Amino acid sequence: MNAAAEEEISNRLKLQDFSGAYTTAVRAYGSTLRHHVGAIVKDQDRAGDAYSTFLYDLWAGLEGFQGHSSFFYWAKRIATNAARRQHRDRWNRNGERLDDADQLQAPPPRWTTAKYRLTAEKQRLQMARANLSIEEELVVVLHVDWDFDFNVIGELLGIHAATARMRYMRAKNKLKKVLLASDDSDEG
Repeated sequence: MNAAAEEEISNRLKLQDFSGAYTTAVRAYGSTLRHHVGAIVKDQDRAGDAYSTFLYDLWAGLEGFQGHSSFFYWAKRIATNAARRQHRDRWNRNGERLDDADQLQAPPPRWTTAKYRLTAEKQRLQMARANLSIEEELVVVLHVDWDFDFNVIGELLGIHAATARMRYMRAKNKLKKVLLASDDSDEG
C-alpha cells in the first residue's frame, strides 16, 4: 500500500476531483491489481476483460468511496468482484470475448511463469487447484500467493475471517486429497 498515493487520492476525493483520484489510483495500484485479477481468472483474454470491467467499476464507484478502509483494499475488493463476475458471466463460460478489451493483457499468474513450471510438483499443484471452487481458490490465492491474513481476506470478500479460514482449510484438504491420489496413481 502506497501511503503517499492514499493521501493524494483522499485529498482529491475530498475536492471531488474524481478524474485526478482515478488517475492517481490507476498509476499507483493498476499493475498490482491487474496481476491480482490475472491470478484469479488465469486466462489472459478473460483476465483482460475482467481488468477492463474493474477499471470501469472503479471509475463508477469513486463517488461512493467512504474511506472506511484504505483505498487500496477498497479497489482490491472491486477487482476481486470483477474477476468473480467474469467467472460467472454466461458469455465468458461460452468462450465469447468482450470487444472493448482486446488491447488489455493481464500479466501471467505467478504459477504459470517459466520458472514456476520447471518442477513437476508445481504443475501437479496447479492441476489440483483446478478442483477447487472459485471461492476456495480465491481464498488460497489471497492467503498463499498474496500472503494476506484471514481478517484481510474476510474484509476483501465481505465474509467473516472464520469463514475465510474454513474455506482455506477446506481447500487445503481438497488439495491434499487430490495430490495424494495422484501420488498413488503415479506409483501404481
